Amino acid sequence: MKNIIILLSVLIISGLGLYTYLEFSKTDIELTEDELEVTNELSEVEKILESKLPYQLNVEGREVVFDSESVELVSREFFNERIDVGIILNEDQDPIEYTQKQIISELSQEHIIEQKKSFFNYSVSFYSGDTDNQIIAMVRLINLPDDSVGATEERYDFQLDNTVWSLNWYGDRQFCRRMDNEYWAKPGKLCP
Repeated sequence: MKNIIILLSVLIISGLGLYTYLEFSKTDIELTEDELEVTNELSEVEKILESKLPYQLNVEGREVVFDSESVELVSREFFNERIDVGIILNEDQDPIEYTQKQIISELSQEHIIEQKKSFFNYSVSFYSGDTDNQIIAMVRLINLPDDSVGATEERYDFQLDNTVWSLNWYGDRQFCRRMDNEYWAKPGKLCP
């Protein structure tokens, strides 16, 4: 009898707790505007990527398309590290403009202009980084007129501090091809 009373008491208490929970969950809780954190604003990175991409550039008869996430994002560990300190960009320059300037400079070099008839081309993709103030650019140059290097990739990591962008990390790597052997060169190695 004592066990039955204890069991009934537990069931009643459990039922009241469940009823209270269900009733509370139905109740609409009104919050003031101060309590609501509604953010429809885009981060600085999202603003740049949405307003400037996709974009097409024509340099020395070459079309270069800048877009979002078409070139696979490759981890830093697979690149030869070339820069690991911050290079501050001009105040009015963002990562897309900086990357564009680098490509224009490279395509304007005399030995590149001489190879105009070859079929190499660029692919440039931008990614937002791990935080709201990072942009990563992946630049791939493919179909190179070389018997050992078929392509190159570059990775640029940019960081926004207040209103100024800096290039915090840069690395590159080569895609090697010799007869039937094709592979990405390991960090610290060049194609033979």
